Amino acid sequence: MAYRSFAQLEAELRRELSSPLMRATHYDMQQALNDDYRFITTFYNWNFLLDRYDIPLVSSYNTGTVTVTQGSTAVVGALTTWNTAWTNKKILLSGDNEEKEVVSFGSTTTLTLRYPYNSSATVLTNSGYMIYQDSFPLPISPGRDLSIVNPLFQWQPINKWDRISFDYGTSSWGRFLAGVRPTVYTDDGTDTSPSPSTTTGQPKIQFWPLTLTAQDLVLRFFRQFTPLALPTDTTILPPEFEEILIKLSKARLKQRDGIPGWTDDRAIAMQMLLQFREAAA
Repeated sequence: MAYRSFAQLEAELRRELSSPLMRATHYDMQQALNDDYRFITTFYNWNFLLDRYDIPLVSSYNTGTVTVTQGSTAVVGALTTWNTAWTNKKILLSGDNEEKEVVSFGSTTTLTLRYPYNSSATVLTNSGYMIYQDSFPLPISPGRDLSIVNPLFQWQPINKWDRISFDYGTSSWGRFLAGVRPTVYTDDGTDTSPSPSTTTGQPKIQFWPLTLTAQDLVLRFFRQFTPLALPTDTTILPPEFEEILIKLSKARLKQRDGIPGWTDDRAIAMQMLLQFREAAA
């Protein structure tokens, strides 16, 4: 979209600031450009900020059996083919109604629980189980989310539950029913999966009821402002918005140094910005 790099924007701003009274440094101009870049992106929900992210829900897994001892975090599988790259998984053991978080998969037949296993049975031997995932990481900056929809069901919207009002107590009765699609989601902290996970630190959301079949959900959101840092960085603004950016930054620096005319520069930039907003609306 943009055709000027960060270095080119700064060079253009420096050319505009030709007054001998200007005392703007290299860093002053970069800060001004980033401040006004943020201002433009938050001024309106522009169409060029709209983006999507596909959230792949994965199938559950229950091949083979497992053995686990009370007080241990080690689970050993028989005839299992677990994937060591799996992350954010949970396991439900036969005869135990409480899900267990899985920290990592050491091999195709071994996994480690986050907390020691506790149950009335001292040892579960060759027990049935189900490994599943109901919590999924999102992009580092998913932006201001509009909605999550399931395109397999006529783009049905999935409602968001506030993380405070997400009531596990009244909904636990149906938590492990095999539904065909999730109906609600809530915030679920950040991904703490160990290396070699590529999603560590990303925000997570949890879906309910549990979906045992593979399907894709679509997150529609407005992208967030990301500061320009490297000389080759570019904005997500269309080319015509870059002129507004330069004029706003010019006015900001002139105002700081008390140079007359900054109000005119800002008025022209704001008039252009309002015209673009009216056109978009």
